[in-house]
Amino acid sequence: MKGQIRWKRLNYLLHRWIGILLGVQLLAWFISGIVMMHYPYPALTESKELALLQVFQPNDHLVGFRAAYEASLADLS
Repeated sequence: MKGQIRWKRLNYLLHRWIGILLGVQLLAWFISGIVMMHYPYPALTESKELALLQVFQPNDHLVGFRAAYEASLADLS
């Protein structure tokens, strides 16, 4: 009988603390969502966006479609 009371008490305490921790986590999630709705998202201006762009320079190992097609035909014959 005494062992059963211990398990009931442990189950009660565990259930209580898991509920408290999940409640705090849910509250933090809710509050952060409210803050995110009202805080403006940072936006890039066009000049900053253009400054971040880099010139596309293809790799030397890049093969075009026509060269690949012709190479595959040469391999098949």
